[in-house]
Amino acid sequence: MKRWMFFVYLLLLGTLTLGQYEGFFPNQNQILEQIIPRIGAKYPLPEWVSPGLVVLYSVQAGNRTAGEEGQSGYYANGYSILLVTNVANNISYGIWITILSDLEGMTQVNTSSTALPIYINPEQIRDILAQSAELAKQNIIVSGGQNPDGSFLLSYTFQSDLYGASSYNFIVSQEGRILKFIFLEKQPTGTSLAEYTFLKTFHVDWPKLEFPEVAQESHSYTILSSALGYWTPIGKTIVNFNGFQGPLAVYDVSYQLYDVPYSNPNSKLTAIPEVGPFYIHPSLLQKDTILEIPDIAFSWVNEIGEDGTIYSTIYFNGQALYRAICDPRGLALSMQTAIGPMTILQQLEM
Repeated sequence: MKRWMFFVYLLLLGTLTLGQYEGFFPNQNQILEQIIPRIGAKYPLPEWVSPGLVVLYSVQAGNRTAGEEGQSGYYANGYSILLVTNVANNISYGIWITILSDLEGMTQVNTSSTALPIYINPEQIRDILAQSAELAKQNIIVSGGQNPDGSFLLSYTFQSDLYGASSYNFIVSQEGRILKFIFLEKQPTGTSLAEYTFLKTFHVDWPKLEFPEVAQESHSYTILSSALGYWTPIGKTIVNFNGFQGPLAVYDVSYQLYDVPYSNPNSKLTAIPEVGPFYIHPSLLQKDTILEIPDIAFSWVNEIGEDGTIYSTIYFNGQALYRAICDPRGLALSMQTAIGPMTILQQLEM
């Protein structure tokens, strides 16, 4: 398989919508869906976990896979940005942006919009450890306790004879702030590891938003690649709205690559009012700058096009990693994601 097509294939193992690529990323959606409700939904969140909170982590990630052609592996490092947009049912929701660069200098961006791993009440850790015997009957192994420095350790592992094991390891301060979390996934075909280390936190002004009308629509996108020096159609994405689940919207996503024998006809995706699989809230598009972190040369900015469309772009170290061209309603007419020297374009089918 051509190297560029191999990367696109990896990206489609995630969700090819509004920047949601996986590539050599840890499976953020799996982290969110499997573990957050189990570790953070019982006790109220402290006041400092509120809309507008931004938490910055450094990230080291890698994977190793085994196949017919032997072993292959990747290592990358970068940053994760967690922006809280809403708090509901003792869980913080928002935007999770991860930017990673591999050893060859190839940089990718990944976004998720769902529950965020920011806080675990120490009492919740004690409760989980007290349930270790019962959880073991469900093939869930938990361990941990309080460290000499006063922080807490929680290890939470899902085991399966068929699929291997997924382990989530957290170091939490006495106040409940997640200082470090490590995600380790072992499967018959390979191993993935990601380590997130807390760097800083700050607040920005953030509006309270409801879902825009466009969020309840369904759309299809043609996927094109610039790998050959010109735009080549390589696949298709179909996103269908499937109602609301608490504070989240739910979508059914299917996609396929034309030259690769792989498709995913039954993928689920959640979204928040601010961003979804094919939209950015019109109120955010009215801002000149949605979010800026000068310490790491990150910015998410908007520009008005000559035809009245809005160019919403994520920059890192001066490079435009992601750009959505939206109409005034917030619907993405096209979405471009840079992967090293290559660009993947999703073009709305009218």
